[in-house]
Amino acid sequence: MPIFEDYAFLPLNIRTLEISVNDIMTDIMGKKVKLNMTATAQVKVGSDEVSLETAAEILLHKTDEEINNIARTTFEGHIRGVFPSMTIEAVDATRDELAHTIQQLVDKDFKNMGLTALSFVIKDIEENKNDSERIQGPVNESTIKLLNEISDRLQKIEARLEKLEKKLG
Repeated sequence: MPIFEDYAFLPLNIRTLEISVNDIMTDIMGKKVKLNMTATAQVKVGSDEVSLETAAEILLHKTDEEINNIARTTFEGHIRGVFPSMTIEAVDATRDELAHTIQQLVDKDFKNMGLTALSFVIKDIEENKNDSERIQGPVNESTIKLLNEISDRLQKIEARLEKLEKKLG
């Protein structure tokens, strides 16, 4: 019935998403550091009846690019949520576990949209070298004085070590 019914096509193919997230806050020895991460994800509309109905309701009249942006944004949100409690060493050491955790979190949200995350692979994680926020305040006279005192102490320690090395031969 043309007045009451309409039809549209919803692509069910796999979507490969390149995900790039910049300025992710993480914790390194109590200091916040920003990271940049790139990843690849494989996403598609679920095959089961419930997923198809949900996807039809939510995604049917969206373009491919809009659907891809929804998926990318969901990944980015979960990436930003997981990283702050981790050190850079922990992120690098547990890269596969981290990717699996992010994929599981994303899948919970995707289920409500009729989507499914088939895979999520972290390609690269690097420290943001342009991070000007690492300086914890302005450099003033008291900071310079403290740095000079530390430098003097280090020189005295080095002199003592040299004397000890001469005595021990």
